[in-house]
Amino acid sequence: MKENHFLRALYPSLDKWDIDYNLVKEKIFNCKFSTNNIEYCLLNLESIYTDLDKLHTYILLKTELNIKDNEIKNRLREIEYLYTVIYYKTEVLNNFIRGNLETIISIVSTNPKLYRFKTYYKKMFIKKDGEDFLENVYYQLDLEKKYESLLYESDFLCKINYNHENIIIKHNELLTALNNNDRTFRKSVYQNAVQHLARRADDFAFIINIFYQIKNANSLRLGYQSYSEQVLNECIFEIKKEQFKEQVSGVKSLTKEILDIKRRLLEYPEISYHDMYYTINTDSHITLEMAELIIKDALNILGEDYIQVVERAFKEKWVHFDSSINKKFGARSYSSFSSHPYIIMHWNHDLESLFTLVHELGGAIAQYFAQKSESILYSELSILKVEFSSFINEIILIDHLLYRNNYGLNRDSLKLKLLDLLKDSYVIPFEYVSILDILSSKAREGILSKNKINIYYDSTIKSFREYEHFTNFNMNKYNWIKGHEGLNLDYNLQYICAFLFAFNVFQHKRNFKKISNLFCHGEKISDVEYFGALISTLDFNILNQYTLKKIRDMLINL
Repeated sequence: MKENHFLRALYPSLDKWDIDYNLVKEKIFNCKFSTNNIEYCLLNLESIYTDLDKLHTYILLKTELNIKDNEIKNRLREIEYLYTVIYYKTEVLNNFIRGNLETIISIVSTNPKLYRFKTYYKKMFIKKDGEDFLENVYYQLDLEKKYESLLYESDFLCKINYNHENIIIKHNELLTALNNNDRTFRKSVYQNAVQHLARRADDFAFIINIFYQIKNANSLRLGYQSYSEQVLNECIFEIKKEQFKEQVSGVKSLTKEILDIKRRLLEYPEISYHDMYYTINTDSHITLEMAELIIKDALNILGEDYIQVVERAFKEKWVHFDSSINKKFGARSYSSFSSHPYIIMHWNHDLESLFTLVHELGGAIAQYFAQKSESILYSELSILKVEFSSFINEIILIDHLLYRNNYGLNRDSLKLKLLDLLKDSYVIPFEYVSILDILSSKAREGILSKNKINIYYDSTIKSFREYEHFTNFNMNKYNWIKGHEGLNLDYNLQYICAFLFAFNVFQHKRNFKKISNLFCHGEKISDVEYFGALISTLDFNILNQYTLKKIRDMLINL
């Protein structure tokens, strides 16, 4: 699909974007926010952020579709700079609002033009005052970008010798290579990839040590013993470390059960790391037309309103499916207040593509409904709500394919896909949060060197996966390098919470149509309010124990 056609709902061309960019830039630099005219300030700010969102979404999508185009990247940086400018230009205004918050709430509550801001200032406005020195240091270091630059310093990941031929594997080819039917090929790719990354282990460890030291220091300032304690306590469940460790024990046991079922389905005498991503690469050819049919059939239980949006997504071409060497690998959905949401992915006509599509549609459609929430202030949903929407789509789809209609797809592939879904959405997030916990705790005792990280990572992973039929690979102790991509292990706790909510909503098979109705409120309703309206308890222990039991019941029938 041509880029201009794909992005036409935002801008017909880059030239038109440039024109709007200059107008918005001028508007930002010329605007003055006086505390004497609150109505003007709030309406003007809302307008500016709406304009910036449109500019940012378009140029971000252009960047993702043209990852080697430095000119486009420069434009993205220009937009990010404008966000910084408007942030500092409104500093005096925001400090005034903090000091007079009750008065401001009264003003917006009685002014029809401003009434939509009431929820924002009552529930969402950041009330804390002053600069956060450590957070500023962290953002100035831009560790995520430095880590990513080191990880992806070139497209090349590793080289293997296969059937007397040298084959180069690029970063964006790794998952495809690990789903190759030839087990010897998969093993060679996995081991060589880890060994290649291990060459720069000292450099990666240097960044990771700084990351955990700064995060720990900030958490200590806030009254926590470690970064991991803060992450656990500030999630929707307000988890205590002891609670988490209790639940980890059950997940470790389940992990070994999942691995052994996979081993038996594949008829292997043993299983190892290079088998973790394999789901049987069959000759099934899933067309986009077939994918649309399957997805609409499966998601029909979410209600007519939801299915109408699914139909719009296909008809209006919200998804960029084409593969290109210039296109960022992976898949992602993008919210847009000024247009429909967007999805970028690579369509390979296989089962993995089908589940990637239904996952990203979940996030995109949730964001679409959130646009009905009156203002850009509420339209960007929390990570937890977006991931919940994505996970429940996947859970509904795998249940539909396994127990209702498999559309001629290989049943063993579907069974393996269920195991894969449980691994990626539930088990591995528990592994990563456990790794975050031990590394943040050990960082308090001293520097995290390469060798120390190897030991802590290896022992944690083995505690989840090692059993009598699992074969270890010594160099896997370096796989923390890939695992820390994005330096966002804390994100995995959101995965855990979202999966628990999605799995429990599905198991009880009620409130399906309520899901999209609640999304229409956007961030006007908090995560606690949203999920409290869908399920009967927000107790982490109860939800996780129920999930473990129900998953084991499912596995018995495989």
